[in-house]
Amino acid sequence: MKNATLVRLLLLIATGFVITGVSCRQWWPPPWPNWHSSSSSSSSSSTRGWVSKTSPTTETLHDIFLLEEGDSWLSGWAVGENGTMVGTSDGGENWVAITTGLTTETLYGVYFSDTLTGHIWGTNNTYLTTIDGGGNWEGVGTDIISTEGTDIISDIAFDDTGVPIYAVGGAEEKDQIWEYDGSTWDTISTSEPSTNTLLNKISVNVEGTDWYVVGEDIDSNPGAGTPSWRKGNNTSWDSIGGSNSVSGDNYSVGLTVLQNVWVAGENGIMFSPDLGTNWQPSYDQSEIRDIHMIDMSGTPIGWAVGREGVILKYDTQWNEQDTHSTDLYGVYFINDSDGAAVGASGSILITNDGGD
Repeated sequence: MKNATLVRLLLLIATGFVITGVSCRQWWPPPWPNWHSSSSSSSSSSTRGWVSKTSPTTETLHDIFLLEEGDSWLSGWAVGENGTMVGTSDGGENWVAITTGLTTETLYGVYFSDTLTGHIWGTNNTYLTTIDGGGNWEGVGTDIISTEGTDIISDIAFDDTGVPIYAVGGAEEKDQIWEYDGSTWDTISTSEPSTNTLLNKISVNVEGTDWYVVGEDIDSNPGAGTPSWRKGNNTSWDSIGGSNSVSGDNYSVGLTVLQNVWVAGENGIMFSPDLGTNWQPSYDQSEIRDIHMIDMSGTPIGWAVGREGVILKYDTQWNEQDTHSTDLYGVYFINDSDGAAVGASGSILITNDGGD
């Protein structure tokens, strides 16, 4: 990352800086490489595969983001239940709790566009941002996406410059897709929203032309699933079915090149070569286990994590790499080697060899 050293120096000088806004708290020092937590863990530099790290929390962590710096990473953040945030400044060797006092809502996602600008989001219309690398967090308003304070923001998609494009989730127990025009969020007019359903993840292909969204049924009859949505190049959003559509609750989606789509959920992993018109099983498992998150950013290599701590890697086919003692919910890779996964009981795992 260009000028990273200068940025960190400026951040250290500005320790008293506080953003004014809807809600703001400060924690200091931020997780930069010149500061470490009091807890320690052994280095993973000589350890192959997935390495479990000491976690500062026992709360479930739902998502993780690693900030790419050159060919590796140093800073990372994870979020989860009860407003939990944790951070690292040394490539995942040490993790600390980030106590902001901003929210006790469940946080489902975290994203940083650079060393300074970050976003986190979750239940009860929670959406927080930082412009100083996480030193201060600011609520951007309970009506950022709609006036319904009970909205769940499950996922947000950003363009290459870090500006949000779409958000997905649910409002008044109906699945929703929102679009950002640069100043306001608007609900996209698709068809009548499904009742008692929640959209979980949104993904775009490498070319930036085709989008796909998946979700789940949240009423008293779980397992029925919810219609997924797709948007081809220069077309409107539409519900997809197809002769072999994905059934059941779906939690994550990954797109690679052209219209190749992988969907992960309660029935494992399914693959479509045509943006969801036709599907085929992609992970042939002897025992169906919920797959909670899929990351295909290592095109053509990918990873997935799920129930009972399963970790899968895709390289022409899916293979089980490892299992952990607790369920895993989030996985993120910056290249084919360096990545991390998080889950229940504050679990944090890192790898610097692709998990092999």
